[in-house]
Amino acid sequence: PGRLSLLLGDNGTGKTSVLNVLASLHDLIVLGSSAGDLFLGTRTKWETREVQRLELDIEDTSGTYRYALEIQHPQGLHQKPFIRMEKVNADGEPLYRFSDGEVQLYYDDLTIGPTFPFRSDQSFLMNLGSERAHRIGRLAKFKDLIAGVSIFQPTPFAMEWVSMQDQSFLRRDGTNFAAFFDYLN
Repeated sequence: PGRLSLLLGDNGTGKTSVLNVLASLHDLIVLGSSAGDLFLGTRTKWETREVQRLELDIEDTSGTYRYALEIQHPQGLHQKPFIRMEKVNADGEPLYRFSDGEVQLYYDDLTIGPTFPFRSDQSFLMNLGSERAHRIGRLAKFKDLIAGVSIFQPTPFAMEWVSMQDQSFLRRDGTNFAAFFDYLN
């Protein structure tokens, strides 16, 4: 809250790619979007590695969070990508890990929490709510930080200029700007 970041660079330096990755991570962690849908077609044609690795560091007053995600891209034509590994650390201490279809949680006091099976097409973090996170508050704080990231890539030619119904959110592409603006007023 209260911070605004601006990403500048020459054409072709990866600005849009960075924003697309951040938006995909937000949708995976906060909205529960499918990894198969978010990461299908995200590799370049000349990329031959089957595992796509993404890392994100977030600094907060409570410390530094490191998020790591590995997406497995199967070689089959009709197979969707899935989460191979996902983890969150805070100041080097583990808070959460998913691998081989299993979630491992760690409590705020650094003791090992529960282990349980989970599906590999979605992030378990989408299920984590601040109101239920009394022993895993640092992990809930990480999710809240990700939820606070807003990325807008307006597409002026696609915007709806007339509002039929107020909307309490602004779509990433800004197509509902008029409905969102009406909601704010």
